[in-house]
Amino acid sequence: MNLDDVVEFYPGTDVEHPDGFRISIRKSNIDHPSSGYGVYVDGTVLPGTVLSLYPGKVYMPWELSDSVVQGNEYMMSRYDNAVIDGKNYERGGEELLRTNLQHEFASGVTRSNEQLKRYRNPYGIGHFINHPSPAATPNVVSFAYDFAEDFPKEMVPYIPNVHATSSSLMNTKSNSLVRSVVIVAARRIHNEELLLNYRYNPQLEYPEWYSPVNQEGAKRRWK
Repeated sequence: MNLDDVVEFYPGTDVEHPDGFRISIRKSNIDHPSSGYGVYVDGTVLPGTVLSLYPGKVYMPWELSDSVVQGNEYMMSRYDNAVIDGKNYERGGEELLRTNLQHEFASGVTRSNEQLKRYRNPYGIGHFINHPSPAATPNVVSFAYDFAEDFPKEMVPYIPNVHATSSSLMNTKSNSLVRSVVIVAARRIHNEELLLNYRYNPQLEYPEWYSPVNQEGAKRRWK
């Protein structure tokens, strides 16, 4: 894929995947008030297919404050202990756009929307994927992925992740731009809502709606 293949994403837009199926965000089928929206596939997906990226700020453990963690159900952990915070991802884009428009209105000078591209990646929708209900099982898995330094420069603005502080930036691998998480099909998926095991930290109190899928796996992830 190159820059000419990029179709910028706006909320409510369906994503046409290169493998021939469609990804969309709609009201979740999970019967719980907290389920909100979910991610759906229309068509057939083969196991191992990358479906989305988990967007947000990247933190290392020592950077996490109570203000970031408390009440935050959008924390995605990696086995290297990095954590991606997908909460308020859309709000960040909205606030940046509002700031740019206010500046243009006040000064008559149009600001570059280059930073907005981070919020326009068509696959930066992993935070909309729901955890399965007790009667269902996950059909996707999360996989740690690092964007390398040789990633095409014209595509870098579309990476939906950014290091929260200079400290986390300094703790990337020597050949890495930024840490991320990709969401991958765990089995054949056909016309279904995507479901991901959130693997919340078993040392913390679970939300009322959360049903653990694999406690041992969660313990390994958060040890």
